[in-house]
Amino acid sequence: MAFVWHAIIFFVVAAVDGNAEASNSNDIGFCYGKLENDLPSATDVINPYKKYSIGKIRLFDPNDAALNALRGSQIDVTLGVRNEDLPNLAASQDAANSWFATNMEPYLKDVVFSLIAVGNQVIPREFCQYVLPVMQILNNILKLPMLRLCSIHCTRSSSYRCELELL
Repeated sequence: MAFVWHAIIFFVVAAVDGNAEASNSNDIGFCYGKLENDLPSATDVINPYKKYSIGKIRLFDPNDAALNALRGSQIDVTLGVRNEDLPNLAASQDAANSWFATNMEPYLKDVVFSLIAVGNQVIPREFCQYVLPVMQILNNILKLPMLRLCSIHCTRSSSYRCELELL
């Protein structure tokens, strides 16, 4: 795993330092998942983002260590809702309120959330029937006066992506 990690960092450094005219480094982003063993700490993952002005990250699930490392960074965060959480969140507004209070609210003042990704490659699979209800329920939370408005959209490339875009 260390080899892959170093290869990604090398690629990012080359992309940022090698051709600054072609792309703004704030337009570069990577996905951060935790399915492997022996992964670097969240701080070790986030620090190169800060050092090389990498402007976007997708967290596949709410990860406290990563969210804490992102505090004050101004990195746009796409926060994923885990597939296995979808049935519970679709069941009630209270469950979604609890998810939001636990996974987003503590970070709202100093983490830049740009999207909420509802599931990962979930359509057409086991949890697909929960995507729309979860998006609608989360949208209810995001419409509260203390939060900014959001929009919902689904896109399809090789798989569907359903996201709540925070404006």
